[in-house]
Amino acid sequence: MSRVTFALFSLMAPMTVGAQVLSSEFEERRQSVMSGSPDRLVLLTSNWDVKPDGQDGFRQTPSFYYLTGLENQIGAILLLDGPLRESTLFVPDDDPGVQLFNATVRSGDSTAQAMNLTRVLSISEFEPFFDSRNAEAQGLTVLVERQGPRAPPVPGLGNFADRGLALRDALAARWPDLQLEALEGEIRLLRMIKSALEIEAIREAGRAASQALLAGLTALEPGKAQREVEVEMAAACFRAGADGVSWWPWAQTGPNAVFPYTLTSFADYRHLDREMGDGELARLDVGCQYDHYQSDVGRTAPVSGRWTAAQRETWDLLITAYRTGLSAIRDGVSVDLVRSAFEEGVRLQEPGLQTELAREAAAIMLDRTRSPSWQIHGVGLEHGERVRQVLSQGMVIAFEPMFTVRSLGFYLEDVLLITEDGYELLTPDLPYTAQEIEEAMRRR
Repeated sequence: MSRVTFALFSLMAPMTVGAQVLSSEFEERRQSVMSGSPDRLVLLTSNWDVKPDGQDGFRQTPSFYYLTGLENQIGAILLLDGPLRESTLFVPDDDPGVQLFNATVRSGDSTAQAMNLTRVLSISEFEPFFDSRNAEAQGLTVLVERQGPRAPPVPGLGNFADRGLALRDALAARWPDLQLEALEGEIRLLRMIKSALEIEAIREAGRAASQALLAGLTALEPGKAQREVEVEMAAACFRAGADGVSWWPWAQTGPNAVFPYTLTSFADYRHLDREMGDGELARLDVGCQYDHYQSDVGRTAPVSGRWTAAQRETWDLLITAYRTGLSAIRDGVSVDLVRSAFEEGVRLQEPGLQTELAREAAAIMLDRTRSPSWQIHGVGLEHGERVRQVLSQGMVIAFEPMFTVRSLGFYLEDVLLITEDGYELLTPDLPYTAQEIEEAMRRR
């Protein structure tokens, strides 16, 4: 996918919009949203934070980027008018604070023409514009996308950190006759099927993630801090040509490698950092991003570079089941059928298992109540997206079986493109079996 971007506007610093070849795609996506909402208005906002969530760089809200291509826009509102089939972008081009970051396009006809929008107005015109539109059609239904970080509700205040809810509350206070609804799945459903250019970007992200995972495998060593391995994986994303990591990588070992405890790293100042021990297992989980599209790949590996006999048999059991599940993946197949195929792979191996650990692992993998973290999820502008229960050609998914046995976490993940008669692996050249992982680790 070409990385050549084009400046649409003259600012103190260049403002770029997605790859030039994608410009028509953004318009097609907006038209699809309006076609799906013929009697409603749809409101989406760009990110309002300069550097959210402590990430390595600015992250645009996915659906806003998906419909505009504006990767660095701050504080804007996109209004898609289904009844009129008009798209209006409101930008804070007269806000000195926003201009400090060169983070807004300019209002005006030239911007609208360049972006195939009906109009681009200053955000100060939002209220009178909406007054006029509401007067034309009383009782409009408006879909508002939820935005902002998650936060627990505060009695009397609700989820105050959710900017989408804050916008909805503001709209309700100003125009009490509006019918306001949450925009939940409409655009996410559209985003599930990827275009050829989106797929190419995810290929690049997946290729980089494979290199990052290999870097993590070769960096594992008893006595070393987890964070040293995580830094190696993050650096490998950049070395492979990616724009950065999808999230801070996980090199979680010992008790940290057991899902869902791993998730607590997001709320820990030191990211659950600890010294890795001989005999422990590590969960390596990394994603790289390329032109806004992300990836998500991982393996379990022995910190020492060698599995115990019981760990080896248990891991290879997972690999056999995984490959049996892979054989079922294609257009029109349900997620449940893939899981059933995975379980059949376990059953085929179960009679010949030699170790207690592997036999117990088999029982866990065959009991869905004991392995609830087994999942297939979508991948795209986010490394974890929703996916329909029936797979469709053009979907990009992460196949991610995982389970815990005797306080040991076992986990495997690849990114796949669903095709008519199967799948394309988008995280290539990685080891699978216990022997292959040991060989990959010896390359350090």
